[in-house]
Amino acid sequence: MTTPKNEEKKKMSPKKMALYIGLIAIFGLSTPIQKYFQEQKRKQMELEAQQQQQLEQQQLEQQQQQQNGDSGALSGDESDEKTLINKGITHFDREEYQSAKEYFEKVLELNPDEPKSYEFLGKIYLKEGNEDKAIENLRLAGMADPNYYGNFLDLGIIYHKKGMLEPALQFLIKARDLNPTFPDTHIEIANIYLDKGEIETAITNLKTAIQHYPNDPKPYNKIGEIYVSQGDLEQALTYLDQALATDPKFALAYTNKGIIYLKQQKPETKDQAKEMFEKAISLNPEESKAYFYLANYYLMKNNKEQAKLNYMKTLEFDPENEEAAKKIKEIDPNVVLIIGKSKDQ
Repeated sequence: MTTPKNEEKKKMSPKKMALYIGLIAIFGLSTPIQKYFQEQKRKQMELEAQQQQQLEQQQLEQQQQQQNGDSGALSGDESDEKTLINKGITHFDREEYQSAKEYFEKVLELNPDEPKSYEFLGKIYLKEGNEDKAIENLRLAGMADPNYYGNFLDLGIIYHKKGMLEPALQFLIKARDLNPTFPDTHIEIANIYLDKGEIETAITNLKTAIQHYPNDPKPYNKIGEIYVSQGDLEQALTYLDQALATDPKFALAYTNKGIIYLKQQKPETKDQAKEMFEKAISLNPEESKAYFYLANYYLMKNNKEQAKLNYMKTLEFDPENEEAAKKIKEIDPNVVLIIGKSKDQ
């Protein structure tokens, strides 16, 4: 009886086989012996081919596993809460909201008191236009962790958009008290005070944001916008330059500087305005405000075709811009506007 050990001894190494094949070629061994070694060589080649096929199959399976890990499909062994949250956020950032939702719901199955998952579910429902479900999940985040500020910020923004200024302000102040250093909260509070006509209070909140986070361009830019609206163009330029000093790629500050140059009504600043708008668009191709004012510039130059094109770009990224739609109709009464897009009759 042949044992596995004896069978292993019968196997011939590639080097030994090569030696025997060489001897056959040199000395012309008998046909039966030649057939034996040829058969051994054939088997060796088949074995190597099989091993290569197995290796390629393993590599293919590994690639498929990696793809499945990013595809949004939940695998059965995913039970690490932090991993699930990170994957959910990754899909959220990619705007793959259904996949993101599955990950956050899985987290809540494992831990019903995890606030970040409720917050992101709220954000997803808001993206889907379901305000009621968004508010419900954001409130659940606050119930899960009363010290979690993110949901209060989102609730403040939602209620502000609904025109409910006082509830919005209460949520935002709660978010600010929980995390005083987050600049976006101060900016949202300032927006509410602006809507209430309390300009100085709004500026005070923005300056507080600068104290906490001096390298964020947004508070400087917002103060610049306020001074533009108040007609104080020099002060506005000072703050907008500070915004760009903190971040030279902050597109909105270039747009606002361009608006100032247009408002100055000087021949030498009009072309500077155009440069600012084009710079903003080069940094952020979806900067609708820059397209709108660039269209205004072309209209001032009586270049109606370029004005129309830029008003249309405005609507592409800001479909609710009624002023842009009105300007297009004035330029071309025959144009038909459809949800921010257009087609000629």
